[in-house]
Amino acid sequence: ASGTADKPEGHPARQSRLHHHGQKDSMKQPRAVAIVGPSKSGKTALIEKLIALAKSRGLKVAAVKHAPQSVELDRPNSDSDRMFASGADAVAIIGEDEAAIRTRTVPDVPSILGMFRDCDLVLFEGFKESGLAKIELIPQGEHPLEPPPSNIVARVSDSAGSDVPRFSSHQIDELLEFILKGAF
Repeated sequence: ASGTADKPEGHPARQSRLHHHGQKDSMKQPRAVAIVGPSKSGKTALIEKLIALAKSRGLKVAAVKHAPQSVELDRPNSDSDRMFASGADAVAIIGEDEAAIRTRTVPDVPSILGMFRDCDLVLFEGFKESGLAKIELIPQGEHPLEPPPSNIVARVSDSAGSDVPRFSSHQIDELLEFILKGAF
């Protein structure tokens, strides 16, 4: 059976999926939230679980990773790397089952959301300095980030107590529902 993700925007099956959680119509951006926490705290693992659960519900999901250091986006001396090195402002690499676009301009959060406007959910890893709603991951035995990032709407922590909604590391279903409802 065909899923709704491959249906055009106006197709009834896609519309029902998009409106299921009431968060999106053709003029709105996808639901977006940043997962923040210390390095090696499990942010990627949490995002992987959220992606798998959202996909199992038929949602279209994008993930965006903040890399504080330089990243290698292409194979050195490949044709596309040589095109970029020669001065191209952008290079697209299009394969049979995936694609990538490399640019010299780092997009801001609204531009990133615009790139993923056909998604239902965009999960950002990091971006603690952004204006996005943030879910702070606090590993066992650790304390909240200092200084605290702005716009923390929930915490994932197995320790009791929080000034915002708190989810244990095992409450992935509940956390996804909280994100999709977007009551923050």
